[in-house]
Amino acid sequence: MKSFIRAKTGKIIFCLLAAFIVSESSSRVFAEEFIFSPSSSGIFKKRTVYNLRIRENSEYKGSVYRELRESYALLSENGQKKTFAGHAYLFEELKNEGKDIARKIDDIIDGRFVLFPDGRIERTLNDCFPLIVGFPAYPPDGIQVKPGDTWTSEGDILVDPLKKGIYTKMRFICAYKYSGLTNFKGMDAHLVSAQYAVRYKKGDDTEGDTELLEVSGSHKAAIYLTAKESLPLFIQDNIDEVYKFPDLLHAVKGFSHTWYSDVVPMDRNSVRSEIARALSESGLQSGETSVTEKNEGIALTINTIHFVADRAELLPGEEKKIDIIAGILKKIADRSFMIIGHTADIGSAESQQDLSVKRAGEIAALLEKSGIDPDRLIFTGKGGSEPAADNSTEEGDGFNNYSLLHYRQAS
Repeated sequence: MKSFIRAKTGKIIFCLLAAFIVSESSSRVFAEEFIFSPSSSGIFKKRTVYNLRIRENSEYKGSVYRELRESYALLSENGQKKTFAGHAYLFEELKNEGKDIARKIDDIIDGRFVLFPDGRIERTLNDCFPLIVGFPAYPPDGIQVKPGDTWTSEGDILVDPLKKGIYTKMRFICAYKYSGLTNFKGMDAHLVSAQYAVRYKKGDDTEGDTELLEVSGSHKAAIYLTAKESLPLFIQDNIDEVYKFPDLLHAVKGFSHTWYSDVVPMDRNSVRSEIARALSESGLQSGETSVTEKNEGIALTINTIHFVADRAELLPGEEKKIDIIAGILKKIADRSFMIIGHTADIGSAESQQDLSVKRAGEIAALLEKSGIDPDRLIFTGKGGSEPAADNSTEEGDGFNNYSLLHYRQAS
């Protein structure tokens, strides 16, 4: 991914991603007794935020704020087994002096897994997402549980503490205990406590990081499920881990919060009509925009956006177009917007990537200035690696100077 943009006409594409309802079979509820029996279809979505303190060789290195948003769509069914495929967005350092800001995507990783009727998840070959499988796990299928009942399950987690791009698998056995009904944010919910130890010795994973010598630590979690259907709602996980490398002891301590939520289906036809109607009233000239449908959803393209040469700065007067787009976005309720910067394939890969990210961030900042909640904005850049037009022509080269916005369901 890279980024280098000359001072010429660019374009912005706004893409509204499709979203589907998470659907699981209902579980029978008997006062404070219930049966877990998840069977997911549609979309598997979750959002995890980490707040971690890092020490290296006993020296405090600071706090890390990390967010992981995972989204997987149903790919196929074989009997009661369902295969999902999708991707995970990784963000780091999301806060700036305690204020919400648009989130820069640090990595996008594809993944695929199989969901079994008892809630177990297995990754397919060579996939590293979901990072954790076998957690949370349900009791054996059809078994009714009551407060105080316990069960165990096996799982594994993939770790890459030094962000080398090499994931190491650690296996664990998790112990669960059902505590009964409780109150969670004003609603009734089932509460399950869970804990497991992480242990690893060099060589346990022959495909893992060869420099990782040892891992020790623990996870203690509180799991909340909806009272009526027993569907996942929220998980708080207290994390305490130590990673031993040659000449380095890397310690991680803190917590994570994971949210599960249903998402509203998107009617593509109505969205296209709404965007087209808004564009007709926007004052933008004919030929400046186009609305197309992609695999990801609906894309709105603005063909004429001008930047200062080699800078993430719009030329005077161009902010009016961002104001117009912000007005259109405000009419799309309950969605978040992903901005992807692209550039012409000119200059070094590093400079292209850097400028594409900065320009996507500038578009996000201008949308926030125009009244879009920054919590609905995420952005990244692809430099000149994925041109939207033919870089060999002057016209195509100009059209590759743009930012792409995917409209996503707000988490």
